[in-house]
Amino acid sequence: MNRTIAPPVSFYILLVLIWLPACSQASADAPEVRAELNPQTISIDQPATLQITIQNAQSADISMPEIDGLIFHSQGRSSQIQIVNGAVAASVVYSYLVEPVKAGSYEIPPIRVEAGGTPLHTEPLRFTVTASAGGASKPQPDQTGEPGADKAPAFISFLPEKQTIYRGEVIPAKIKVYFKRGTRVNQLSLPRMLGEGLLIDELSNNPPQTQEVVDHVAYSVLVWDTFVTGVKEGAHELTFELDATVLVPSQKRSAVPGFGSGFFNDDLFGDLFSNYRSTPVQVTSEKTGIEVLPLPDTSRPESFSGAVGRFSLQVGARPIKIDPGEPVTLTMQVSGAGNFASVEAPELSDPGGIKTYPPAAEFSADQSPYRGSKKFQQAIIISDPSSREIPPVIFSYFDPDAKRYKTLFSDPIPITLNPAAADNKPAPPPKLEPSSVPTKSVQSVKSADKTAEPTSPTLSLVPVKLDPGTLVEQIRPPFAKAWFVALLSLCVIGIGGFWGLKIYGAIQQGNEAVAFKKALAAKRKETLFRLDQLNPDAADYPARAREPVGDFLIACRRLDRASLTTADVIDCCGSDSAAAELFRLADGALYGKQQAASVNTRDLHRRIKSFISDCS
Repeated sequence: MNRTIAPPVSFYILLVLIWLPACSQASADAPEVRAELNPQTISIDQPATLQITIQNAQSADISMPEIDGLIFHSQGRSSQIQIVNGAVAASVVYSYLVEPVKAGSYEIPPIRVEAGGTPLHTEPLRFTVTASAGGASKPQPDQTGEPGADKAPAFISFLPEKQTIYRGEVIPAKIKVYFKRGTRVNQLSLPRMLGEGLLIDELSNNPPQTQEVVDHVAYSVLVWDTFVTGVKEGAHELTFELDATVLVPSQKRSAVPGFGSGFFNDDLFGDLFSNYRSTPVQVTSEKTGIEVLPLPDTSRPESFSGAVGRFSLQVGARPIKIDPGEPVTLTMQVSGAGNFASVEAPELSDPGGIKTYPPAAEFSADQSPYRGSKKFQQAIIISDPSSREIPPVIFSYFDPDAKRYKTLFSDPIPITLNPAAADNKPAPPPKLEPSSVPTKSVQSVKSADKTAEPTSPTLSLVPVKLDPGTLVEQIRPPFAKAWFVALLSLCVIGIGGFWGLKIYGAIQQGNEAVAFKKALAAKRKETLFRLDQLNPDAADYPARAREPVGDFLIACRRLDRASLTTADVIDCCGSDSAAAELFRLADGALYGKQQAASVNTRDLHRRIKSFISDCS
């Protein structure tokens, strides 16, 4: 028999007393409206943002005016509710993109807003539209009615900092993907590099968005800031490509610039209306040549270990006052910009008389993985007692700007050996006089060993301790002491209370736990059945298996969401789990990433089924 303890009636009364003042306060405040336009001076190819905020309301009907020379594009709305000291404050913000068609001075008349049955009006807004920065006017529609119709709807531009680098050198680069305004993107993969001899850093899923005008045509631009490393000598040609599904207007429509706060949450990846047609495209950049030069063999120092960049060196040691054989911690910090993966620990210029141990390294990045500092800590022992300093530490690297090797030297670090330890001669044993030996002690020694030879008075043995100390009749074990009994009693009470609460919670939630267990068993059976219907050898197996596995994890973990991302799966199942590997492969297929090695999908299928069977 399951029993459920209902909250007392006073609990509901308290909730009502707290909520009523808040509701009355919210209903007492009348709706208010205000409009803001930023910036107030724009160019012909730059849109402005109009925000209409309605206080004390959660929704409203807005009637936008029609103005010759301006086009308003809805960017959606956002709502906010705040409760401060029992007072409820609700507001809703409607955002619009104001696109100018021609230059001039404009005035947006009062906008009619109806909130909660109350008609409201905004204040009039004035702003100015100037010609474009390049002095060119906005492109005029051609015969098709779309500006710049002869231009490609999308293209890629790869912009490295320079096109001649050394092997191991790291250079910053930009990847820019242009979409003609008026084109919306439904699906988009990450740009992928075609070519060899260079490495590029992993690209972000959330690049910044800007706007540019190219040949009098306005584009929405996604920008990736990345780094390129030369790994193979020779001349190389790089090409970047990506796959996208674009939504092109199927009838005459003004170009819409789509930019928002997120990568897949703005107008560039906007709503699907009937006047758009879906078109798959593959965007490819022009070839970019980069030459990777070999590091020169002449004047290469022996201490060079492969570091390429621009670096500085700092060295310290602790302690500097030591005994012979005492270890010293040598701290060496290499700072600057370059490929820190090739930076190894500096070396002592003269390691003679010094025993060294393998160093520990720690890298701290600054703004990028190729700018920061790498700290090395190395334990050394000075085995030569005549040493009075730690010799200089040297570090060599290749400077690609100066096109030559450079070697950094630290200053020698003075050390001090303790005077007593510097003298390596052992101290002579103390000479004992006959008068210093207690007579009673000598007699007791002789009586204890009848066969002992008579000793010389100067070599008489001295007892280590003359006072026997305090004698006790018996030793009480710890479990017989009061403090031990009290501690044990507290532990028993704590364990009993813990299990009592666990049993009580199980009784209260028994019905829910049994129901969840049955539902989870049914979901597990359904998921295994859906997985058995898939072909593990098919190329699209990761993408097809992702949906049933994600549905099962949502049910198993009781997650309140419609779908899972790869990050969610890693958080709840671990990075090394079969589910995480499946989601990563599915993402790779979605974004068109090249796999470094073939994946045994049949073995993955087996591990996924085992994971589903064991997950609880």
